[in-house]
Amino acid sequence: MAPPLPSLPAQDAASVSPSPSYDIAFSDIVEDEAVAEATKLLEAEGARVRFFRNDVAAVASHAGLIAEVKTAFGRLVLFVSNTGIIAPVSGG
Repeated sequence: MAPPLPSLPAQDAASVSPSPSYDIAFSDIVEDEAVAEATKLLEAEGARVRFFRNDVAAVASHAGLIAEVKTAFGRLVLFVSNTGIIAPVSGG
C-alpha cells in the first residue's frame, strides 16, 4: 500500500502534484464543489484520494481525523494543516 500524503484543505489539495504511488487525504469544514474538483484532479493524476469533513479549528477533532485517515489508508506518513485562519487555541 502506498503511503498517504498530507491532509489538505480543499482549496489547497488541487495544488499537490501527486504520484500514483501516494494516497491523498484532505479535509475541509464543508464538502462542496471545490472538494469535488480537487478529488477529480488528483484522481486523474493516478492518486487514490479521500476527503474527510473536519473543522481543524476544533482541536478535539484532530485525533479522530488522524484515526480516520489511518483507517482508510493503513497509516499516516505526513500531515499538513493549512487553514489560513488563526485558531484561538493551539493544539500544541
